[in-house]
Amino acid sequence: ALCRSIIAIAKELGMECVAEGVETEEQWQFLAAEGCDVVQGFALAGPLEESDYLALLADNRRTAPVRMRLSEAQPSSG
Repeated sequence: ALCRSIIAIAKELGMECVAEGVETEEQWQFLAAEGCDVVQGFALAGPLEESDYLALLADNRRTAPVRMRLSEAQPSSG
C-alpha cells in the first residue's frame, strides 16, 4: 500500500518516481504495473569489482549506479 501511495503521489505532482533497492523480478514487475518510472537495485546489477566497474563506465557514461527506465525494458523471465 505504501509503494502504491508514493507512486500515486509522484504522478499527481507530475514527478518521476524512482524505486531503489529493487532486488527481485517480482518487485520489478509490481513497480512496473503500478506505474513506477525508474528502478535501481540488484535486479539490474549487483556489486562490481573495480575493473568491471571501470569497464562499465568506459562503455556507458550515462549513469552510475545502473538505472533503467521501466518503459525501456522488463526483467528477464528466467
